[in-house]
Amino acid sequence: MADVIKLLPEHVANQIAAGEVIQRPASVVKELLENAVDAGSKSIILHIKDGGRTLIQVIDDGAGMSETDARMSWERHATSKIASADDLFKLNTKGFRGEALASIAAIAHTEMRTRRHTDEVATQIMIEGSEVKSVEAVNANAGTCITVKNLFYNVPARRQFLKSNPVETKYIIDEFLRVALPHPDIAFEFYNNGNDIFKLKSGSMEQRILEIFADKKQDEILYVEETTSVASIKGFVGVPQIAKKTRGEQYLFVNNRFFRDGYLNHAISSAYKELIPKDVFPFYIFFFSVRPESIDVNVHPQKTEIKFEDERIIYQFLHAVARKALGDHIQVPEADFNMAAFTVKPGVYATQPRIDLNTGFNPFVGSGSGQTQARKANSDWKKIFDGDVKGSFSERYEAEQTNLKAEFVGDIKHDTRIKKESPSIDSIWQVNKKYIMAQTGEELYIIDQEKAHERILYEKYLRSINGQQIATQERLFPQLVDLQPTDFVIVHDLLPHLALMGFDLAVFGKNSLIINGVPAGIKNANEKLLIEGMVDDFKQTQTQAKGDRFDILARSIARKTGVKQGDELSQTEITNLFEELFQCENPYFDISGKRTLKILSSSDLEKLFI
Repeated sequence: MADVIKLLPEHVANQIAAGEVIQRPASVVKELLENAVDAGSKSIILHIKDGGRTLIQVIDDGAGMSETDARMSWERHATSKIASADDLFKLNTKGFRGEALASIAAIAHTEMRTRRHTDEVATQIMIEGSEVKSVEAVNANAGTCITVKNLFYNVPARRQFLKSNPVETKYIIDEFLRVALPHPDIAFEFYNNGNDIFKLKSGSMEQRILEIFADKKQDEILYVEETTSVASIKGFVGVPQIAKKTRGEQYLFVNNRFFRDGYLNHAISSAYKELIPKDVFPFYIFFFSVRPESIDVNVHPQKTEIKFEDERIIYQFLHAVARKALGDHIQVPEADFNMAAFTVKPGVYATQPRIDLNTGFNPFVGSGSGQTQARKANSDWKKIFDGDVKGSFSERYEAEQTNLKAEFVGDIKHDTRIKKESPSIDSIWQVNKKYIMAQTGEELYIIDQEKAHERILYEKYLRSINGQQIATQERLFPQLVDLQPTDFVIVHDLLPHLALMGFDLAVFGKNSLIINGVPAGIKNANEKLLIEGMVDDFKQTQTQAKGDRFDILARSIARKTGVKQGDELSQTEITNLFEELFQCENPYFDISGKRTLKILSSSDLEKLFI
């Protein structure tokens, strides 16, 4: 029998390795930005087009490279960051494996121009699919410029699984912020399809945060700083009032390296216990400074997972710091943004504790030892942060609706009274500003006004996609809405959908919209909160299920603009709601699958008094 094991060609091995390191355009952005930071740059510029599919370009004014180093940098496992395995535990740089450039070159058309400050000419290298096409001397500024075009051009299977341009752009913005936040001493610029998204000047950490999170106010962000012999922590936590339904504004950094850790996220979120609802997430940015040898960053190719020497102590420390900041907020609610600028620098560690700790304090509320509670927290955090939902949204929704429908039909004993046309009303009235009671012959209809109106609006918005455009109610005074760049990208992509639903929105400058009109029939609505809430719902739902964007919008807007419990309705509004409900495709269930009404016959009423 012939031998079957063969050594893969280098270009095939590079493509396989690229699948681990480069998962989407945002992965390329992350690697190039981190290399620019490691090069000692003072200014970094990022350009992208079409969500990174067509173009990704990073320009820096860092150290640059010689011709030999420039050519070597594209080889696998070629790096200037480490020389031995022991160096993995002394890292002060973001990159160290030497895989990123080789992985990028394997799946894209790439070009590098680089020049050291002491050299007179630069080196230009052109590579396509790991094959070097040309190397020549050119004129260029000191530093490095890397251009990546046609990402995944030779891996069509990977390219077709990329999301829409706005979604990929959002991922890129996330990676950009994860590099820009811990480095306020570096100026960053970000351009998307020629439009500037960020122009961040070098300065203090406070200035950087206010530039990025322009929608936050000074009295909404609390500064924290504590030091022990284990670690030092500096950062900011948001007051409970600015918590959102999505996790996008939560950042953890260790030695200026962004990382994800559900266990430590739980340490902070649990500090907000009973301060915010369970389905919203607080704003926070924390910078750890620890000894490099006490962590392991060589866990995953994306380098966003980190192993701590004693994660339990870090958990307790982080929870106590967050809880203390929130407790102090009662007396001192404002963050001092006039304080001296700080920078978390790797290699600078505290040797003496400065935090006053209550030795009887247990950061885990409840009885039992600290170790027992820590083990319990360690087992419970995944339930909160994994977001693992069995089955797709549509499958769960259909199953729930089927069960509820069976229950509903059972309640009314499969009565033939279930019909689509509106029953003839003898009398109708509102009860406790929550329910509508309608007598139709010998039957009594009890309707939940909030659930019923949500169903009416939901189907109304869905019909607009089929040409039944909803009329627009123009506002007397147009309202300006400033959005975070990631949110603006989402809304900008949804403008055609929103126009069909009756919204009159126009782009106004950078990351801003003018609201000129809203769907007719909406009353007493804060248009700004409506748009912001809609974006939050859209981001949250997109992470949970691959639902149709129009359906997601229809659900969100129906919930936010419908009649609520406690709203007093006129007699005309009551009658219209009743009649419009029975014109719906599914009048008996709301958009969550819960029943909208109950029908009682004369015999049903008589049984109540037996």
